[in-house]
Amino acid sequence: MTEDWGGDILARLKLRDDLESRDSKYFEAFDLLRRKKVIKGTSGDPDVAAENERLIEKLNNLAIEVEKKDSQISKLKRQLSVAEKTIKSHQNKLENLALEVQEKNKNIEIVNDEVLMNQIQTAVLQKKLGELTKENETLVKRWMDRVSSEAQQMNDANQFLESMRKTSG
Repeated sequence: MTEDWGGDILARLKLRDDLESRDSKYFEAFDLLRRKKVIKGTSGDPDVAAENERLIEKLNNLAIEVEKKDSQISKLKRQLSVAEKTIKSHQNKLENLALEVQEKNKNIEIVNDEVLMNQIQTAVLQKKLGELTKENETLVKRWMDRVSSEAQQMNDANQFLESMRKTSG
């Protein structure tokens, strides 16, 4: 016995009560049959014998039916156990898929953030490119104006020198 001997005794008593209550209808049927036989007091009476036969047959049929039902219960319990295991397996699979979806959603969010950041950087760079292109055009125009001005001055100086040579010579 274990340390909890009181619990062991109660468990055994409950088991005994369960077994007795399961078969109590048979005992009651036999007791009823016995009482009928005693009351009539005629063991050789054909009506009593026929009634006994009928009750015995009914009792046997009920016993067979109980065995069939017990077998069905056992089968259903096994099926239930298999179904519960399948449900547990599917629940675990569902939880794993939910975690996977959460992880993928986080990754999608990260990628979306990176795309947005790249779009912002692209817009900033395009603006900077536009500003630099405009500044380059301005510088080229100023340089061209300056070169043109210097060329004009050189042309004027050459014309002056040319005219001085023609007048001096």
